[in-house]
Amino acid sequence: MSIINLSVKRPVGTIMFFVGVILLGYVSLSRLSINLLPDLSYPKITVVTEYPGSGPEEIEKFITTKLEGPLSAIPNVKKISSFSKEAASIITIEFHWGTDMDFALLHTKEKTEEARRELPEDCAPPMILEWDPTSTPIVTAILRSQKKTLKELKESAEFIIKPRLEQLEGISRVEIRGGDEEEISVEVNPDKARNLGITLEEVAAAIENNNIFQSGGTIRKGRSRFTLKIEGEIQEPTEIEVIPVKSLEGRNVLLGDIGTAFYKNKLREGDIRFNGRGTIALLMYRDSGGNTVDATRKVEASLDELSREFADLEFFVISQEARLIISSINSLQFSLLLGAFLAFLILLLFLQNFRDPFLVATVIPISVISTFVLMFLFKVNVNIMSLGGLVLGVGMFLDNSIIVLEAIFRHRKDESLMQSVISGAREVSGAITASTFTTISIFLPVIYLYGITGKLFRDQAMTVSFSLVSSLIVAITLLPALSAFKALGKSELKVDFDPSRRRRWFHTPLKGIYAVLLIPFQLLGNIIYFVVAFVVLILRAVARLLAKILHFLLQPLFRAFNAAYTRFDAIYHRVLEAVLDRKSRAAWLVVVVLALIAGTYLLLDKELLPAPDSRKFEITADTRPEYGFEETDRVAGRVEARLQAMQGVEFVYTEVGLVSKLATRSEDFSVNRLHFIVSCAPEASRPRLMDRGRNILKSEDLDQFTVFLEKNTLSQYLAVGGERFQIKVFYEEIERGREAVARIMEKIAPIPGLVDLKAGTARGKPMLTIAFRQELLDQLGITRRDVSAFIRQAVRGQKAGSLKKIQKSYDIFVRVPVDGTMELNRMLSLPVSHQGRTYYLRDLVTIEETPSIKEISREAQERYFMISADVRDRDLESVIADAEKALLEVEFPMNTRYAFSGEEEERRKAFDSLQQAILLAIILVYMIMAAKFENLAQPLIIMFTVPMGLVGAFLFLLLTGNSINIISGIGILVLVGIGVNDAIVKVEYSNQLRDAGMSVREAVMEASRVRLRPILMTTFTTIFGLIPMAAISTSGSELQRPLALVVIGGLLCTTFLTLILIPVSYEVLESLKQRRRARNGDSHA
Repeated sequence: MSIINLSVKRPVGTIMFFVGVILLGYVSLSRLSINLLPDLSYPKITVVTEYPGSGPEEIEKFITTKLEGPLSAIPNVKKISSFSKEAASIITIEFHWGTDMDFALLHTKEKTEEARRELPEDCAPPMILEWDPTSTPIVTAILRSQKKTLKELKESAEFIIKPRLEQLEGISRVEIRGGDEEEISVEVNPDKARNLGITLEEVAAAIENNNIFQSGGTIRKGRSRFTLKIEGEIQEPTEIEVIPVKSLEGRNVLLGDIGTAFYKNKLREGDIRFNGRGTIALLMYRDSGGNTVDATRKVEASLDELSREFADLEFFVISQEARLIISSINSLQFSLLLGAFLAFLILLLFLQNFRDPFLVATVIPISVISTFVLMFLFKVNVNIMSLGGLVLGVGMFLDNSIIVLEAIFRHRKDESLMQSVISGAREVSGAITASTFTTISIFLPVIYLYGITGKLFRDQAMTVSFSLVSSLIVAITLLPALSAFKALGKSELKVDFDPSRRRRWFHTPLKGIYAVLLIPFQLLGNIIYFVVAFVVLILRAVARLLAKILHFLLQPLFRAFNAAYTRFDAIYHRVLEAVLDRKSRAAWLVVVVLALIAGTYLLLDKELLPAPDSRKFEITADTRPEYGFEETDRVAGRVEARLQAMQGVEFVYTEVGLVSKLATRSEDFSVNRLHFIVSCAPEASRPRLMDRGRNILKSEDLDQFTVFLEKNTLSQYLAVGGERFQIKVFYEEIERGREAVARIMEKIAPIPGLVDLKAGTARGKPMLTIAFRQELLDQLGITRRDVSAFIRQAVRGQKAGSLKKIQKSYDIFVRVPVDGTMELNRMLSLPVSHQGRTYYLRDLVTIEETPSIKEISREAQERYFMISADVRDRDLESVIADAEKALLEVEFPMNTRYAFSGEEEERRKAFDSLQQAILLAIILVYMIMAAKFENLAQPLIIMFTVPMGLVGAFLFLLLTGNSINIISGIGILVLVGIGVNDAIVKVEYSNQLRDAGMSVREAVMEASRVRLRPILMTTFTTIFGLIPMAAISTSGSELQRPLALVVIGGLLCTTFLTLILIPVSYEVLESLKQRRRARNGDSHA
């Protein structure tokens, strides 16, 4: 028994099956996590090695080059890039997608351990960090108070707020930024120490030897065992001053005799401000795979609770990823519901009764809910990509059901209801199965898309595939069962015993007892039956009354539609006959369409991805390299005040310098770095404020700056950076590289559309090189190591352990007295003790100022400078074309070359892989259709619809101001699958008519007449289902809008062009086959 027969003859069982699926769907949905984007394991690992006091060239020579070689040998490495900057080497290893990152991490650890022996002894061990854009904070909030000082606020954040928030489910860690950090400063008077022959090393050693906490093992006392704890930790700075440092003539010299110990703020290198006031920032990160929305709600509830508990604390949320998630998902949910409603209205308009549209409309909720079951099983969470797949499938859900219902309706004229349902469903089941799997097959190549794009759209491809399979099953099972429900009579009750069997003596008493026991259940059953029957009757009467009222109100609309459809039908068939008679007209139509495709393609902008919109924008800037933190902070204050004074600005959040320990491990952060987040009022023009911000920055004393839209997780994944235009200039010698950059900048600066043009050739902080007076050192018996150790201790101080207090630890540093950064003359005047004699540092060394570079960037172990800019009022492709043309005239210095990078590099790679995916999709669709028709020629006719859809897709993108990007490219991929569905059904029916004995022309005309209505219904339900996605503009909708526009425009043109071109192509092909058979018959004769 076929599945159609089984469903029709067992409707209750079929309905119960889908009720069970719906229940499982709701359970699955409740257990799916909700995030902005799919969970991805980004294939990047970063190796950070810190070497304080070293310049970029020394970092490159002694650390970066030593690590790059071994790391390049790791399997599946795609690219290695590095940044050597002051005090740190940052190496980023990018792996091919699909690499097992656990093994990659293990190999990276092994290689760094192997290279460790080649690194300087006094550099920190390399740190290995797994990079993932989802590691950005889900909530950034500031902590304010009218009563507490900044120090008290930071203590509250460290001891109260941070522990409370980190206990929340879904929160992995909380980072605190801003405020001052304290340490224990042990400042030794150099003159007193020199007179007593005491060095800083001896002071540090004395502190460490008197600051211990150890376990002494276990000991027995009587019958009991005790654990020994040796307590020798320093509890207060005053305890340090009584530590003996040296014994002279029987008397201990205490540390207090030569210096003091006290709490002191660490040298300030960063600051956080909100609207000009110092503040504390709280950055909250979610667990890997956690639910962002749930975690954010718990954070909000916890912050509200803390505000109530501590009335003097105030929290203000700067950014919150959940807002973007909720806005995006609400928008998609609204698009889903509105699209389903519009599709239902289209069905109502065509079918003009309420029963059949409601039957077809049952497909939408059942397909959506059953999709959640498959999403749960295949670990696809709820995000804007998976929900976008559901919205994309809304219109397509109905296609199969419309075709089945239309076939049943035609057979009902000549057959009984039961037979018409079975015959109609069987007639089209093969065609709709083929069309469904052709649509699903086009999503298979999505997994071959280049880089992050393929991984992001995997969820969308899987969701659409799940929903289409669900809609196919519903169309060939539930829909026939519901359609045939009235044809089924009451089933006979099966008795539990055979009347022919011989009765025994106890049967009669048991039967009486059974009848008595059954009375209450029969009464209860009758009551329930009558109540339910009454409710059903009332509801049915109300439904019929509403249907009659609506039908009466809609009659004018139905009559107008029928008149328009009749006229269109007549015109269409006249045009079709005319084109069939003169097929050259169809050829000219094809030429016009191809010309339109070429013309619109050339006019469209090309970019990698549409930029996400936001009410906030960010600014990054660098002050002059010679500036310290103090001067950088003054510049930041001026810029901040001017930004805040702009009309339409809600708030300005400022980060100056090194604001956190994690920031020091980034190639972008230094004490010269400024970072602003500017929030615009809803009524303000963000582009205008960004332009005004640029003008402010141009008038300030800045080395370089960039203004760009706020970065969130979405833009971190999809955007290459704030600057879309990038050129890498590769070089060997720094000066020649700078010369090449200068020549390029001179040529491209006048190109229209380039803004914020800058180059990474900035000089670094001024560097003083210390050289030794070697002859004098040899005479005195002093080694270079002794002198360098003394300088490092004097300038940076020497760490001598830590003081642990409650939940906080304070580093202990031994140094000479200094306020802030030590002056050069003060350093040169310091006494150096050696073997009881004292020398001054200025006598042992010479000082020379040498030029420096800010950072050295490398890719594939080759140096490069980066030239970058943003693009405004022009498309990136045309700007790059102008730049390529301008650079043809440049003569470059020896051993230098350039290459376009950034978004353009990614775009070219992505477009190449997209073209391959579209080609693969076309081949798969052709193979499925060839297998369905058992014919190699007829699928070629159907594939003719693919280029016909491009003209509509490109026209819609052009008219709406969108570009050709990877999203619209995926829309073309989708169009390949769904654009052929109508042609498949039409060719299939034409073949059936030919098998029934009709001529080619008769079959073509009859198929066109019979299939016109279902083709228009399926097309317009899909189009109207996608209109909300194309029309609604909210945060996150940028990812879905180009796809919807391509499908709408392409499907519209595909439908109307194929109504003409498919019959013409079919007739040409069949006529050729007939003539070939005739020739073969004549030759045999």
